[in-house]
This record gives sequence, structure tokens and C-alpha cells, in this order.
Amino acid sequence: MRKIIFCMMLTALMAGTVSISFGQEANNRPTKTSVGLQTARNDTISPKMEMMKVRKDSIHSEMMMMSRKDSVRSKMIMMKALKDSTAEFHEFKKAADLKFLSNRKNISVLRAKYLKLEATDKVCMDKISKLEQKNSDLEKSLANYKDLGESDWSLFKNRFNDDMDELQNELKALVPVN
Repeated sequence: MRKIIFCMMLTALMAGTVSISFGQEANNRPTKTSVGLQTARNDTISPKMEMMKVRKDSIHSEMMMMSRKDSVRSKMIMMKALKDSTAEFHEFKKAADLKFLSNRKNISVLRAKYLKLEATDKVCMDKISKLEQKNSDLEKSLANYKDLGESDWSLFKNRFNDDMDELQNELKALVPVN
């Protein structure tokens, strides 16, 4: 995500630099020549200079129009990319919320089943409490996540999914024997 934004900004900067450079005029200081020769030269070159100035002005205005279009286009692309990443995060969060709900339900069912058993094992109840704490920690980490770029997002997502899978496997392993 950062690479895309960086490339767009770099392109816009380059287009702006090129468009600005067309509007500048060269330094036209007379060199060490006679005044009469310089005046005659100015008279003969003047129509050519005017034509070049008109061309330069038209090129400059075209470049400005292109840079505005590119700027608008790059802003639209950046907004779309941001919108896509936000939508992906919200979908991920919805799926994770469903898993959290399922985990809470499984934990409460396990706790109730172990409490009904005659020989309630203190070690198993501690494991259930640790799993409950791990579930709440995962919820907090998802709630506190701040978008720091696409690479950080994929790293966070992979780590989060691994932790969630581990938690669910541990919950399945604690099914009580009746």
C-alpha cells in the first residue's frame, strides 16, 4: 500500500516539476557585442521568438492540464486503495468477531461441563481460564490495531490467524470425557 502511494506521489511530483520548468525563461543577457548588431539581431529573431513563446505557452498550458488530470487520477486511485484496504479490514474483523463469539460459547460450555463432573480437575479449570484470557487478549489486539501499511497488515493478519487457530485447537483438545 505504501509503495503504491509512494509511486503516485513521485509521479505527481515529477509531473509538477516538468510543468513548472516549461514556464521559466532563459537568461537573455546580451553578450559583449556592439549595440547595433544586437538590435538588428533582436529584430530578425523577434518573430521566431514570439512563435517559440507561443509554443512554449501552449505546451505549458497542456502540461498543466495533464498534471491536474494526473493529480485527480492519482487521488482517485489512492482513495480506492484506501477504501479497499478498509473494506478488507472490516471483513476480517467481522469474521474474527464471529470466532470470538464461538470461542466464548465453547469456553462457557467447557466450564459448565467440568463443573458438573464429580472430579473437577483444578488444572483443567486453570487451562480454561487461560484460554479465556487468550481469547480476550486477541480481541484487544484486534481492537487496538492501527493501519501501518500493507506489509504490517499482512504480518498482523498472519500472526493473528495463527494465534486464533492455536486457541481453537486448544479448546477442541479440552473436551471433557463423561
